[in-house]
Amino acid sequence: MKLNISSIIATALLACAGIEAKLTESQKSELLSLHKSARSAVHASNMKSISWDSSLAADAQVIIIIIFINKN
Repeated sequence: MKLNISSIIATALLACAGIEAKLTESQKSELLSLHKSARSAVHASNMKSISWDSSLAADAQVIIIIIFINKN
């Protein structure tokens, strides 16, 4: 993800405010299971296996904060 001023500000605000959506391992597993189930409905010979990616989850959290800040 390319950093821009909005993501830097959002990350700083997130760190200062202590706002973070923390998921339990059970919740992560359930979300992953639901996603895999939806993907299995698409029949593709080259569908790769997926797993939870904490770095991607952190990037998504920053994007959500940026969207929230820009909407308000």
